[in-house]
Amino acid sequence: MKVGRKCSLFLLVLMFLCVSCGRTPADGANGGGDGSGFAASQWLQGFKESTSMPAAETSFYETRRSDLKVLDIGFPAEEKREISAYAWDARYVLTSTISQGEERYFLSRQKSDLEIDEPMEIFTDWQDRPRGYAVCMDIIKEGMTVVLFAECTPNWQGEVRRYWLVTIGTEGEFLSAQSVTESYQKLEAEGYVPSLGSWWCDAEGYQYMAADGTRLAVVDANGKLLLEKECDQTLEESLTAAFHMPDGSLVFSRSIMAEGRTELLWIELPGAKEHILWEYAGVGLSQFTVTPEGVMYYTSGGVLLSWNLQTGERQRLFSFSGTGISPGVIFGVGDTCYLTVGGEHELFLHALEQKKIMALTDVVTKNEGDILCVSLIGGDYVRTCAAAFSREHAGTTIRFERRQGALPADRETEFARLSAEIAAGNAPDIMLLEYGQMEILQRLGVLEPLDDYLDQAIVDAMYAGLRDACYMDGRMYGAAFEIFASVSVTSDKIWGGEVWDLHDILDIIDSRELEGLVVLTGAVPNSSPLLSLLYLSGYYLAKSPFFDVQKGESYFESKDFIRLLEICKFYEEERNVSRQEALKLLAEGKILAVEDHFWSLNAFNGYISAQEDYDGPFHYVGCPGQSGVGVYNNTTTFVVVNRDAKDKEVIGEFLNYLLGEEAQKGVTYTPVNRKVIENEVDAYEKMIEEALKQDAQWVQEPIWEYRKFAEQYFALLDGAEFPEAPYGVHIWDIVMEEAEAYFAGTKSAEEVAKVIDNRVQLYLDERK
Repeated sequence: MKVGRKCSLFLLVLMFLCVSCGRTPADGANGGGDGSGFAASQWLQGFKESTSMPAAETSFYETRRSDLKVLDIGFPAEEKREISAYAWDARYVLTSTISQGEERYFLSRQKSDLEIDEPMEIFTDWQDRPRGYAVCMDIIKEGMTVVLFAECTPNWQGEVRRYWLVTIGTEGEFLSAQSVTESYQKLEAEGYVPSLGSWWCDAEGYQYMAADGTRLAVVDANGKLLLEKECDQTLEESLTAAFHMPDGSLVFSRSIMAEGRTELLWIELPGAKEHILWEYAGVGLSQFTVTPEGVMYYTSGGVLLSWNLQTGERQRLFSFSGTGISPGVIFGVGDTCYLTVGGEHELFLHALEQKKIMALTDVVTKNEGDILCVSLIGGDYVRTCAAAFSREHAGTTIRFERRQGALPADRETEFARLSAEIAAGNAPDIMLLEYGQMEILQRLGVLEPLDDYLDQAIVDAMYAGLRDACYMDGRMYGAAFEIFASVSVTSDKIWGGEVWDLHDILDIIDSRELEGLVVLTGAVPNSSPLLSLLYLSGYYLAKSPFFDVQKGESYFESKDFIRLLEICKFYEEERNVSRQEALKLLAEGKILAVEDHFWSLNAFNGYISAQEDYDGPFHYVGCPGQSGVGVYNNTTTFVVVNRDAKDKEVIGEFLNYLLGEEAQKGVTYTPVNRKVIENEVDAYEKMIEEALKQDAQWVQEPIWEYRKFAEQYFALLDGAEFPEAPYGVHIWDIVMEEAEAYFAGTKSAEEVAKVIDNRVQLYLDERK
């Protein structure tokens, strides 16, 4: 496999906000002491460290989601300028319009129920207001809104901006305006540009600005610059979020990278005395808010979590995967996501750039007419689509329930619970299952064939290997909505053929002096050689050399498996190498293979990027009996429909929506609808054509051949095989659990093989 192209596909910009923070006491007194700033920390007295967090998500549901509405105030959209701010239970929108050469301002409030107030005109009683525009806004607390206002005045050198800090009352009335021009002009010259999401104001008028992810500036209510601080260029500290406590005080989060912890604090000014409210283990806090009752909601690692600061209870609530909302805030780039607490038990997430509001609640209204969708595996994308579909179809509610266990035993318990409901005639309308679970229910006659519900165009757009796995007894009983495929790359020096089996692999290992076995994409070698060798020899496929599901027989007490264990123990200690170093070792014939996983949200571009590394003696290699070379992940989620489900026509519409081109853009992994990638290719080619017409300098030969790569990618996924052994995951758990005794030296390979064989045989016997 040789690709004589060097494709530069990704520009990754990682910006950290590494700053300190400040707050001035209300009386403006010098020194630190226990002034009004520190008094707010008493609000969190009784704080307790978090308890262990459950591995699975709790029962949180997305109940409402709505696009933010454009205010209709009788002016063309192009003449409007809008900025936003968020309070405890509402989003505030300040809209400016030009009318007869005069700037006019309107303030609206979008409440927790997503209803929006009629806009009221403001600043009408600010008689001396200079012409200009609002730059930023912050809702300090109920009844107190501040706006950073910029006045534009031309002079002989060009345009000059003068800044005002304007306070608005409860009814939108003008209260005061204070010039802050001198400090802002100085900051502007140094690169500070006030912008939504990087500018805050506390209850006493102190303004906080972040710039370039590296600096923090604090200006007092009179416009005096109090603090300017550069971050530590080693990125040992980063300020990642700020929010208002119920009393209006600003609190910041600061991550200390080297120590792996995050602090919640402010600094009293003057004197720069730090007050740490509380801290927790871990870094990467993106957004957070705390209710008056002391429950903290925060995002970390793309997940929404809660922490009751009074009881210590900590819960995983929601994953942003597949929602189209990124909880991270990179100032000036991408999404700006806010968390606000509304009514009882409700949390609202606002993504400014993507114009979305999501409302999550742990109080679920269950109606008899709801279409119930139960997930035993995955489902973030389906949950998001269910909420969107329900919103767009009046009178339809698809209620999503997640029932997932963290451990294999928990997963089996949940499936047993579901089976009992089915036996009692209470099966959910829609279910998200593993392949093996889908196969069991199909054999029991529980599932509805989907052939008559899915549009043929959508079925044709599925990848052949995956589509084939959805058919049982000639009918389609399930549909996967996202996939990721793995491929094995070896070198011509190691193996010249296109397919190998376990004996070929053992012969290769015996005949060469290898430095390692398999290196995963991602810069580190596989920590489990056993997993790699089982994968390479077809363990996840129907051709597993160690068990036969159809016959119900186990073959783990065999010489081949014992030999496999011995090899894995010999290669147990593998050194960390980069992917480039791994490919170099592979080209030299010093390792067996490299695994590539095309599973990310941008999987197609990841595939293209990988090709430039294969400019050498490399080729893909398949497992025994494969028509292609790739393998779909064995935990792929399938959507199935209960034979006795209500509103099947509506469910059919939902499935077509779920697998349609538009919704499929939002999957976390690879979309199963190839039209999504085809549309990207078309759009890219049109962009190149237009650029060439305009003689754009950035278009250089050779131009990326996206269509050629797309055809190669489609061929790979069409030829990939899905693991057909329905109990493969559970058997794998048995193998890995028992193999530890051999690697730890407490049992021989023969003893371990016998135990595994007995347990797997018992497992197969129970499930015949």
